[in-house]
Amino acid sequence: MADTKQSKIVAFITGAILADGTYEESEKEAVSMIAETLEIDEKKFLKLVDSEYQKQDAMSEDDLVDYFNEISENINEDDAYEIYQFCLQIVFADGFFCKDEVALMVIFAEILGIDISEAIIMMISFTSPPIFDNFEEEEE
Repeated sequence: MADTKQSKIVAFITGAILADGTYEESEKEAVSMIAETLEIDEKKFLKLVDSEYQKQDAMSEDDLVDYFNEISENINEDDAYEIYQFCLQIVFADGFFCKDEVALMVIFAEILGIDISEAIIMMISFTSPPIFDNFEEEEE
């Protein structure tokens, strides 16, 4: 796959899919929504993700870290945040956020050059209902 923004997005969202060990229908729907957002042909994009899934699934953990470090080179800040948001869409697609997904999102933040505090805030922003509502005092 060429070293393009699209290939980097495909690689990172595929890594997010692999975090919990399954590629569920809800994640496929999230991939389709990402394709729509990027104005990319959905079928083509799903095929790219399927191909990348097979590639990454066969890699060792160390090889994956090296792979993501390599492909993250030359990603500008705006693209890094966009990629991170897409990954969050994937890990939250099934309605669960497991320990492995949290760990991966921290690693992805570090690889993409996103401040960990910002990454945590971004993760929290995906919760439903937003936990920030719980900080408001109720009127009696």
